[in-house]
This record gives sequence, C-alpha cells and structure tokens, in this order.
Amino acid sequence: MIEIKNIQKTYNYGKSNAFQALNDVSLTINDGEMVAIIGKSGAGKSTLMHILGCIDEFESGKYYLNGEDVSSLNEKKRAQIRNSKIGIVLQDFALVESYSVIENVMLPLYFSKGIKGKKEKMAKAIDVLKQMEMYEFVDKKVNKLSGGQKQRVAIARAMINNPKILLADEPTGALDVKMSAEIMSIFEKLNEQGTTVIIITHDMEIAKKCSRIIEISDGRII
Repeated sequence: MIEIKNIQKTYNYGKSNAFQALNDVSLTINDGEMVAIIGKSGAGKSTLMHILGCIDEFESGKYYLNGEDVSSLNEKKRAQIRNSKIGIVLQDFALVESYSVIENVMLPLYFSKGIKGKKEKMAKAIDVLKQMEMYEFVDKKVNKLSGGQKQRVAIARAMINNPKILLADEPTGALDVKMSAEIMSIFEKLNEQGTTVIIITHDMEIAKKCSRIIEISDGRII
C-alpha cells in the first residue's frame, strides 16, 4: 500500500539554519498491517508521519500510495487524498473545543464530495460514534470530555470517511495506562476490520502491540 524510496526532507532548505529531518529513508507498509514507528524525540518520526499523511513535501525521493506517485501531485490533490484515504489522530486531539462531539466528527464531511445532506452527514457521524462507544456524548461540548473521550472522538473523526490508512501520532501520550490500553484496543479492532494502522510512538510497550516495529534515529531508519 505504501512505498517510500530515498526520501530526503530538510527544513529551511538552502538556508543557513537548515536541518535535515529525514535522510535517505525507504520503507514499505502493506495493506492491512499494523505498524509502529518508534524513535526518540527529534528522531524524525513526526516528519515521516507528515509525509505519509500527505501534509509535508520533501525535496527528493518518491512516495507511492497504492501505486500512485504522490510526490508528483499538487497540494489540492494531496488534500483530496488526505480527506478520502487517510485518517490522522494526534496526541493533543486537535478538536474544536467549543464544538459538540458530533460537530467535530462531521467536520471532514464538509470537505468531502460524497455526502451532501446534513441528515446524511449526521447519520454517518452517529454511526461512527456508536462504534467508538461515544453515542451518549453526541451533543456534549468537547471541552467537557476527559482525555480518553476526546481521543475516541478524534478517532471517530479520522474514520468518518472510511479511510484505508489511519495514522496516529503519539495517540496515547496524553493518557494514563488504563486509557492507553483502551485506545490501543480500538486501533487493534480497526486493524482487524481491514484498516492499515500506523502508530508513531516513543513508547516500546505501545509499539509491541503492533505487528511490526520500524525504528528511526537521527532521520534514518535503523
């Protein structure tokens, strides 16, 4: 599903304060895998995730997603891929705190061509919230939720368009041990249902729950 070849990513490229975040990175991730990408802070994990998620560009190398050369696409087409094929979950949840649960989950649908009516959008959001066991909180403001509940809402939002790939950047970093285990069980269930799950983490205990571990250090896969 994912093939990256010889990716070079430098921030502030060509300037005196240039920093090479990824150096000749190559990897493959197969359809249906559950993979952990581990490394210390500053190793290049999040940069790699931003490239996998079609958020960041890079100066050289190739990125193929289902055989399509993503590196040759413009920002508009990459945004379409982000919205339709890739779900992203972040450590800080990245929710709109003043919105309700269902309003947050529905947000990606407003950028999707497939679903137009509000009733249809709400029905789809409710369905995915039920899967996350968050149906009873549909109208609750996000700022009234616990960390674990917020992460469930973030996962629901990421899965609203039925993406084939779910990227999670330190998804348990802000949670306690019990809640981390619950969130990991959700990822495992989604993976069993056919979603390719990629978890960025520095926590080896979290990484061990995945079927494969890729370690990155100083911008290189080791």
